[in-house]
Amino acid sequence: GGEFFFPTKEELKSHKAILTGVTLRAYVRLGRILTLDQNGDTRMTLEKLQSKGFDSVCIARKVSSGHEYVVYDPDQVLYIEKVRGSGGGVKGGRIEFLGLWKDTGDRALPIRMNVNPGDPNQIRRAFDSLVAEMQWKGVSCGIFAAQSYNQMHWSADPIESGYKKHGFIGTEAHKASRSTWSGREHQCEGLRFEGFKGVVNILGGDWQNAVYRVTLM
Repeated sequence: GGEFFFPTKEELKSHKAILTGVTLRAYVRLGRILTLDQNGDTRMTLEKLQSKGFDSVCIARKVSSGHEYVVYDPDQVLYIEKVRGSGGGVKGGRIEFLGLWKDTGDRALPIRMNVNPGDPNQIRRAFDSLVAEMQWKGVSCGIFAAQSYNQMHWSADPIESGYKKHGFIGTEAHKASRSTWSGREHQCEGLRFEGFKGVVNILGGDWQNAVYRVTLM
């Protein structure tokens, strides 16, 4: 159906999983919660739930199974990240640089990870999170952007164009400005991701998004 189930503990996920090997953590906007008994309601829909004045469902399973939360609108899933594991059906893909784009306080793309110059692995975690979100949504194309070194933005919307909001800077590496946070320009990073063709060389400086299109095979 059109519902999405989320257990509250990692060890309780196996009875719902069709494929195993990857553990994902989701941040979900539950809103007003309708609590049902352990049998749930197989006829529940988004329209029926909203008519009752609720946004999500909590199914009070037996203690051994744990409670499950259910949403019927994919927009309530705010953020997905990979916790551990590998596989999950990704056979690789392609990374394409779309250029440097201006940004302002009126963000072109929402910030998904705040800048952290002390964490050299943040860019890779952001990339993994985008791929996980694309898999979960069943889409093959998404947008990935780095600003001020490793402030990370991404979108699993295949037609995302919000990054264009404040204007184009260019594709040349020398146009990547200095990050105040890292204290340098990031114009030839050479970041590669296993199974993906293409390279992340340019990271945006202050108020610049270095934007990449990620396509899954």
